[in-house]
Amino acid sequence: VFLDRCPPAEPRCPARGAEFVMLFTIVTTVGSVSAVVVGVVVDGYDLQVLRALAGAGMTVGLLLFGPASSKGVLIVAGLLLCVAQNLSVALAVKVTYIVPARQAHIVTIGINCCFDASSAVPQIPLIIHQAGVSRLAIFGAYAALCAVLSMSHTLLWLGRPTERLRTVVREEGSDEPKKKPLHGKRLVEQLRSVEFAFAVAWLTTQIFRSQFYLAMIVDLLRMQGDTGAYADTFAAFHPVSMLFAPLLSWCLLPRGFVFSFAATLALGLVWNAVAFAPSLPVQILSFTSYSIFRAFTFSLYFVFITQTFGASSTASVHSIAMAAGCVSNFLIWPSVAFVNEFLGADLKYMLGLCLMLCLPLLLLFPLLRQKLLQNPAAEYVNARGKSRMEDVGTCKAASAPCGAQGKAGTSQCAAPRKICAAVPGSAAWCVQSRGASPSP
Repeated sequence: VFLDRCPPAEPRCPARGAEFVMLFTIVTTVGSVSAVVVGVVVDGYDLQVLRALAGAGMTVGLLLFGPASSKGVLIVAGLLLCVAQNLSVALAVKVTYIVPARQAHIVTIGINCCFDASSAVPQIPLIIHQAGVSRLAIFGAYAALCAVLSMSHTLLWLGRPTERLRTVVREEGSDEPKKKPLHGKRLVEQLRSVEFAFAVAWLTTQIFRSQFYLAMIVDLLRMQGDTGAYADTFAAFHPVSMLFAPLLSWCLLPRGFVFSFAATLALGLVWNAVAFAPSLPVQILSFTSYSIFRAFTFSLYFVFITQTFGASSTASVHSIAMAAGCVSNFLIWPSVAFVNEFLGADLKYMLGLCLMLCLPLLLLFPLLRQKLLQNPAAEYVNARGKSRMEDVGTCKAASAPCGAQGKAGTSQCAAPRKICAAVPGSAAWCVQSRGASPSP
C-alpha cells in the first residue's frame, strides 16, 4: 500500500508514513463523529438487530481490507470498522447493568483491557503475511472468525439478559426516588452536569495523548536509532495491561473515582516523561506504563459513565463525549505537520504538549470531588453494594453545623474526623471519612 510514495525496497519512509497518519486520522475522526448517532440508536432501538449490524460491518470491512490497494477503499473499509466498533463498544457497556453491582466494575475493566490488548492482534497477521500468506487470505479468515463470534454474541443476549436490561431501564424511568442523582434524568440535564464536563475533558485530553503516541511511536523510536525491533516490542506490550487490571479495582473500591483518576493521570505522566529519555532500553518502561495507562484511562472512563448516568442514556452520553474527543483526535495530524514544517520534525515538542494537556484535569478534580461529596451515592459501589461515602456512614443535620451535629448526634456522626458538604435545599450532610481531613 502506498508503494508509489517510496521505492518498494525502502520499508519505511516519511512520505508513506504521512499517508498512513492522514488515513488513520480521517478514519478515526469520522468514525468518532458517527459515534453520536450510534449512541442515540443504541439507547433507543432493538439491541439484537444492532449487534447483528455491528458484526456485519466488521466482517465486510475486513473483507475489503484484503484486496484494498487504493486510499478510497482503505477509507471505506476503515470507516465500516470504526462504525461497527462504536456499535460494539456501546453495546458492550450495557453488560454492566445485567451483572451484580459488586461485579460491574470488574466486567467493565475486563472488557476494556481486552479491547486495548487487541491492539497487539495485527502483529499476528503481519507475521503470517511475512511468512508468505496473501493479504486476501489473511483478512478473509479474519472476517470469517469475526462473523462467527458476532453471531455467537447475538445469540447469547437472547432471553433473560435482554429482559434484565429492559427492567433496569424501566426502573430508571420510574418516578420513584433514585439514589444516584443523574439516573433517569433527561439527556439534556445530564449533559449540563459537572460529571459530563469532566468526562469530556478526560476523554478529549487523553485521546489526544494516547492516540498521538500510538500513531507516532515508530517515528519517535527511529529518532533514537531504532531499526524496528523496539517498535515491534511496543506492539507486543499492549496485552501487559491485562495483568494490572486488579490494580485499578484496588484503586476504585476503597478510594473512589477522584483517587483513581488522579492515579491514572500520574501513570500517564510517568509514561510521558520517560518517553523524553534518549535511550532505547529505557523506553521499555515507557511502553509498560503507556499500556497500563491507556487501559486504565478508558476502563475508568467507562466505569465512571456507567455508574453516573445509568442504563437508559449511557450510550448517548458516551457517544457525545466521544464526538468531542474526535476533535482532539483530528488535531493530531495538523499538529505533527506543524512540528515537521516549523520545528525541525522534533516530536519531543509534541510530547511536551501531551504533558501540558494534564493541566485542565488538575483544575477539574476539586469540582468532581465536591460533587461526589454532595451526592455520596454517586461514588463507586463497594463489594456490599453501597457507595464508598454511604458505607462509612451519613447523617442529616437539621440546622446545626456539622461539628455540632457530630457532638450531639448519632453513632454514625461520632467519628473524630468528618467532611461537610452543602446540599441544595438542606442544611448540611455530615459524612464520616476514614483518614480524611475536615473540609473548611
